[in-house]
Amino acid sequence: MKNIVVAGTGTDVGKTVVSAILLQMFEADYWKPVSCGSNEDRDSFKVKQLVNIPNFCCHPEAYHFSSPKSPHHAAAIESIEPLSSKLCLPNSNRQIIIESAGGVLVPLNNKELLTDIFCNWDCNWVLVSRNQLGSINHTLLSYEALVQRSVNILGIIFNGSQNDYTEKFITDYTGLSILGRVDEESNINSEIIMRYSEKWKNQNCWRERI
Repeated sequence: MKNIVVAGTGTDVGKTVVSAILLQMFEADYWKPVSCGSNEDRDSFKVKQLVNIPNFCCHPEAYHFSSPKSPHHAAAIESIEPLSSKLCLPNSNRQIIIESAGGVLVPLNNKELLTDIFCNWDCNWVLVSRNQLGSINHTLLSYEALVQRSVNILGIIFNGSQNDYTEKFITDYTGLSILGRVDEESNINSEIIMRYSEKWKNQNCWRERI
């Protein structure tokens, strides 16, 4: 089973929650190659609390920067030049869910985008979009950027309150299937993650594409 890259249309659209659901679904390993922000807010820490998987492995980041900025900016603050050669897929006997940082076109350094590095790996991709004003534009631009790079997009996952007008336009325009939805949840915990994983697991769209 191929590894899956979870890409988002921007920052804070729900990539970590979607990653946790997919981890639980497939009993996979997790890897966020590059993260930015305080130690307390590291997505790898959040994921560990959200999933219940035997012998689960959360692979360490290639880079972690303490400033909540784009990787190339956060790295510059720490006088570090991130190298794409440091981003090597971890060895694992399981499928790996790979969470990208920020949106699709995020720079690792002053010359390279994270997505262009990830494209060197033979992975399937999932696009996460949050239903809010501007999401059609952000989602279509993200979709076209991925299509230009010839990656295999399994489909799209919408986060937030359902908006039929937005979702229908996006899916009609792109031809992408809806792989799942994450509703507005007051408290995301392991029980919520398990509930979504069981729900998505029974959807034909996943069985047809994995």
